[in-house]
Amino acid sequence: MKTKIVVVGVLLLASCAAHRPVFDPKFIADNQVFERDLLECQAVARNGGVDPATGAVVVAGMGAAVGAGMGAAIGSIRSSRLAGRGAGLGAAVGGITGLLAGAAAASQRERIIVTRCMAGRGYQPLDS
Repeated sequence: MKTKIVVVGVLLLASCAAHRPVFDPKFIADNQVFERDLLECQAVARNGGVDPATGAVVVAGMGAAVGAGMGAAIGSIRSSRLAGRGAGLGAAVGGITGLLAGAAAASQRERIIVTRCMAGRGYQPLDS
């Protein structure tokens, strides 16, 4: 169980890193200007509500709630004693799944915003 918690924590921290697309160096005239533009575009993404950590926590909460309900329902079908255990297991599975899904969705949105922002400034992205 501790290993799973560590893995989820590492994935969550990795998703918090600002997206840095790859650009065709032929279109980068001045590295300092490029770096400033990239920082500004990353700030635009963050100010636009894209925060992988926050997104992950929100979706994790929703996943935990849904998982708890489903686990309790399934557990109560088998036995009234299993309802609580099923709710706990469902909340854990739903929370972890929601955490990963929320981080992935916010990270994807951040990637799109940063890439479009930089393309709008004349840089040619090689990935998206």
